[in-house]
Amino acid sequence: MSRFLGIEFSQDDLIFLQTEQNRKVEKKEDMVILSKSKSLEEHFRDVKSKIERNQIISLAYSEDGYSQIEIANYLGLSKSAVSLIIKKF
Repeated sequence: MSRFLGIEFSQDDLIFLQTEQNRKVEKKEDMVILSKSKSLEEHFRDVKSKIERNQIISLAYSEDGYSQIEIANYLGLSKSAVSLIIKKF
């Protein structure tokens, strides 16, 4: 693929592309929705600090498409707290 596009990919890039390629697509009504790559439990399983938790909140929101409400409910936080964390990170 690198030669075809004329771009050299790092190992991390290739892993990301492979992961994205394997995500399932769902259709609900007139919308196409990508499935989540990890459950919230998987995202937060090994969190050891508040800083690490906040970084994962941002990743779960921006990269995996979880809503602020889903994250807040899972972690027992308010939606406004999650919103502030996402804005910071």
